[in-house]
Amino acid sequence: MLSLKTPRQFYSVLVMVCILLSACGDKHKAQEPSAEENIPARSLTQISTQEVQEGAVLKVPVNDSFASPDTTYMAVTLPDFARLEEYGNGVAEIIFKPSFQGEGIYPIELIAKDENSERRIAFELNVVNVNRPPIIKEIKDLSFFEGRKHVINIKTTDPDEDRVSISSENLPAFATIRNHGDGSFALLVEPNYESAGIYPVRILADDGGATVELKFDLHILNQEVQSFTAGAYHSCAVVRGKGAFCWGANTHKQAQIPEGMKAPNIIAGGGRHTCVLDDGLVKCWYRNVFGQTEVPALLNPSELVSGAEHTCALDDSGVHCWGWNNEGQSDVPVLDKPTAISAGDFHTCAINDAQVACWGAGRGDGFPHFGQLTPPDLRNPRAISAGAYHSCAIDDDGVKCWGAGGDLAMDSFPNYGQGVVPDGLQNPVAIAAGERHTCVIEDNGIICWGSGPAGNQVNVPNLEDPKEIVAGAFHTCALGSSGLACWGSNDFGQNDIPPIN
Repeated sequence: MLSLKTPRQFYSVLVMVCILLSACGDKHKAQEPSAEENIPARSLTQISTQEVQEGAVLKVPVNDSFASPDTTYMAVTLPDFARLEEYGNGVAEIIFKPSFQGEGIYPIELIAKDENSERRIAFELNVVNVNRPPIIKEIKDLSFFEGRKHVINIKTTDPDEDRVSISSENLPAFATIRNHGDGSFALLVEPNYESAGIYPVRILADDGGATVELKFDLHILNQEVQSFTAGAYHSCAVVRGKGAFCWGANTHKQAQIPEGMKAPNIIAGGGRHTCVLDDGLVKCWYRNVFGQTEVPALLNPSELVSGAEHTCALDDSGVHCWGWNNEGQSDVPVLDKPTAISAGDFHTCAINDAQVACWGAGRGDGFPHFGQLTPPDLRNPRAISAGAYHSCAIDDDGVKCWGAGGDLAMDSFPNYGQGVVPDGLQNPVAIAAGERHTCVIEDNGIICWGSGPAGNQVNVPNLEDPKEIVAGAFHTCALGSSGLACWGSNDFGQNDIPPIN
């Protein structure tokens, strides 16, 4: 126990206590805490890991428990598809809208600031992959004549760039699906003469995660005319059960059918010669100055076309041409997957592996070329026609022509506009190129452009539901449900169809 015996001792002890307690006089009063020290530690409302699907919108509220009117927010890390929205009084939100290529985990960091402090928060956003289904282009109901081969392009795309496959469970026996290997497909239709009827078709497109379907009806129409052709100045047709017929110019007996035909099927008229596929064999007759009737060995030929003085066939081994070769029109280049051929006067074209290849030249005998061998960019061509000095094709974009009648013209070969495709064609399905005119079958019927000596190549007669069309030098023939019709120049009677319809 402390004992203070004198006033001096008491005073000394008191001074020491005052110093220790800082409670003596005005200089040693206890200090009150500052306003800043009275504010407890602040924090943003915590945000857990967020999740959103690709292509969706997510709004994440951000609330500051100690917000004041001057509180502001700042994003330290935000992905490009996010934005920070402030609404005042410490209220804000982050709006996320990831694209369909935005899959991944994204770190998010924010700062809330006012005049007294700064608060931070971090969380993660998980963007979940969404598989979008493939897209398959619509195909309307189709109708074809029996006994023909047709190629129907099937176009698919995938918004996620996934690989797409297609299949079908109800194709008729005469139809098969071909995969081109580059994401494009084709439906090959080859009905025989017993196939008339209506066939519902259901095609499925699958990208490994989603499946879509395409439905349409395939109408196969009965048709007695098996094949028809327009030579330079004569015309021919093969009628089921009746044989082959030709009419028009006969200067070299090109319109005179030889005896001994067994089962003619496909016929092709050239300038002054004619060829027919008869009982599996190709036979050609009369004018043979350049070997145009000297048919090479062929393996199961399925298509036959003739130019001015040459002929080509498509068989199981590819394309074969014979006859006049002054411009190389019979020199077939290497072709991988030819599916269709057409012969012009001095050049030949083929659809080959989803592209068009042309060979030969222009007018011959030293005349310049007109560009008929150089097709423009084509997307999945499905029909080809070689005219005298121009060529045309139908692809996914419509009709395209190149060569004479377009940008090139000569005084000795006037420009008749045969290569200038008119605007507004609706769903073209067949095309025929002549010497100075071109015709196409589309939704509104037959449309022709260009001209010729008589100027009547473009005056199309009424023809019910036309399906197929061919062009000679200055005349055209087409086949519809009402039969065969020919029009244009008729100097040699090439439009005077005998009673075969």
